[in-house]
Amino acid sequence: MSSNPFQNQSHLKAVMDTVLDGLIIIDERGLIQSFNPAAIKIFGYELDEVMGQNVKMLMPSSYRDEHDSYLENYHQTGTKKIIGIGREVEAKRKNGSIFPLWLGINEMSIDGKQMFVGTIRDLTERRRAEQALKDSESQLRAIVDHTVDGLITIDESGVIETFNESCEQIFGYSATEVIGENVKILMPEPFYSEHDQYLKNHRETGEKKIIGIGREVKGRRKDGSVFPLDLSVSEIQIKNRKLYSGILRDITERKKAEARIMQSNLELERFAVIASHDLQEPLRMISSFTELLDKEYGSDMDDDARLYLKFVVDASVRMQKLVSDLLEYSRINSHEADCLYFDANEQLSIVLNNLHEAIVKDNIVVTSDELPEIYSNQIQFGRLLQNLVSNAVKYRAGNRQCRIHIGCGDVDGSWQFFVRDNGIGIEEEYIDQIFTIFRRLHNKDEYSGTGIGLSVCKRIIDILGGKLWVESEKDQGSTFYFTIPKPSGSEEK
Repeated sequence: MSSNPFQNQSHLKAVMDTVLDGLIIIDERGLIQSFNPAAIKIFGYELDEVMGQNVKMLMPSSYRDEHDSYLENYHQTGTKKIIGIGREVEAKRKNGSIFPLWLGINEMSIDGKQMFVGTIRDLTERRRAEQALKDSESQLRAIVDHTVDGLITIDESGVIETFNESCEQIFGYSATEVIGENVKILMPEPFYSEHDQYLKNHRETGEKKIIGIGREVKGRRKDGSVFPLDLSVSEIQIKNRKLYSGILRDITERKKAEARIMQSNLELERFAVIASHDLQEPLRMISSFTELLDKEYGSDMDDDARLYLKFVVDASVRMQKLVSDLLEYSRINSHEADCLYFDANEQLSIVLNNLHEAIVKDNIVVTSDELPEIYSNQIQFGRLLQNLVSNAVKYRAGNRQCRIHIGCGDVDGSWQFFVRDNGIGIEEEYIDQIFTIFRRLHNKDEYSGTGIGLSVCKRIIDILGGKLWVESEKDQGSTFYFTIPKPSGSEEK
């Protein structure tokens, strides 16, 4: 039978020199007999600085008296209070710094002498990592607790695990009241009954009917009141556990504001209709009587009188046009924005047919690309397109043939249309003002109009959820761009 290799001191030294943990051997008086390279690295001493020294030099003062009592008690009673037991203690490096370490002590006999072997491991980095994790968790908890939105986490059975401070304010429950309860306590019907089926379907089929989709639902407060909220649910994995995180926002005030705006718009529309009727009637009377006056007594008037009469007629016509345009502007409301699929080419044909007389009269060249089928409000799209083409016709340059081109491209999930002309253009300083209602850049004698047309375009495009802008250079022409969002998944064909 071969001998035990650890009975050979060279073998023992080789093992001690290569292990990653520090190894320190002391005699029964506590004097250091062996100090391996890992221990040298941990404590910062050279070997000759520690050999034969009491091991207490590696301990902070609070542990030194305790160490002596351990040895004395062991010698007197044989009680192995710390022998064979791993524990966490503090140690002191050569530079005086105190650090945490794991210490395990075992007893052994070498050449008939009683020795104690200490296995040590520096815990500094682990402690830093643990503290960093603790700090990170504290920061995350602070963020979660103080975010404006409510945050709820539930397990696969729907049991609430986290409930932040915003949720407490929204629902009226404290976190301790709801953690451990099924999330259904926060739901009225029909969401209460549907919730378990959602979870069951997701577990069995993986169908993510509500996962990752923001939607509007109803919540139920502690006092039983039901209120609207926006909810977005995400699936997360933590330590092989599947959890669901819900981010929610109480939209009660937003809904009230939307209702007030809708009511205000309806009242404004009713007012505009009544006001326009009441204004149109006297304007028609003015126009009729001035025409009658001109017909009956025009021959008896001098030049000044006929000029004054013409001023009255022109003013009444402009006022009628202004009232008519205001009525059109007021009637553009979001509740009219019912959408359907239609061919934009057909809508352009209708626009060009409406403007046919002006196009032919002024020898205007109109070209277009092949336009797509789009999902939008057909009537409002037609108004928008007609106003932009009419604008190009009106502001044509007098020294060259007017050319208008209509096109469209697919840009970032939207249809981007444009109406390009070679007209008089717009000075850069006025570009930001052209969509303001009643804002005119030209004298009415140069170009007729009320200054409402482009405001109508802006109002329409806002309701349709797109954008409207212009690129222009004076005396070179303008290109008006507008976008129409493509339909979401629920509206696709």
